[in-house]
Amino acid sequence: TINFRALGLFGETVFSEYLIFKYVTFQGYSHFREAVFKKGLNLEYANIEKEMNFFGIKELDEKTSIANTNQETYRIVKYQLQKVGNIIDSNKYHALELEKKRQKVCDKSCKDCRFLADCIVLNIHKISSNYSTNWILSLFWIFVVGLIFNICVTNEFFSMNIFKYISLLTSKEDFSSNYLLFVLNKVILGYLYYQFVTAIRKDTRK
Repeated sequence: TINFRALGLFGETVFSEYLIFKYVTFQGYSHFREAVFKKGLNLEYANIEKEMNFFGIKELDEKTSIANTNQETYRIVKYQLQKVGNIIDSNKYHALELEKKRQKVCDKSCKDCRFLADCIVLNIHKISSNYSTNWILSLFWIFVVGLIFNICVTNEFFSMNIFKYISLLTSKEDFSSNYLLFVLNKVILGYLYYQFVTAIRKDTRK
């Protein structure tokens, strides 16, 4: 139970063990710039009153650290990076926060069906764009959807018609007047294009 009343400096420090700030209060500014977290970080029970500098931190997104670091800690790191305008790095920790949430929700869904819908949504979000951080993944699934609908409608594995089925502008007639296929195609593509645009925007916005 330590109370850091003024500036807490941990910059460029290599933490070889799992670092836990339990019941610790940071009343002043804290500095973790370029710190290395070999086995994870825990800020879940810390009281943070002012900004924390997490610029350039390392290995908190590595496998060992991810296993030990909880959702709340990733949320705090994300929020602190957002406060100083470091959007690109904050997006990475936002994805890790959601991954921790997905694991927790899906574990609960095995015992309680009320969490099943949330588990499905989070899994789709992960698979489609890695939580809106990977636009290439979204683009890949757009072409996969076009390929699948091309096979369903034309019975051809690959043809130039595939571009009709990755477009939001095609009409019901392009689906042999099958309204169900038409609606399904537009809903799936609408979601994937949204993920595609969001993923690009997260790395390019001011």
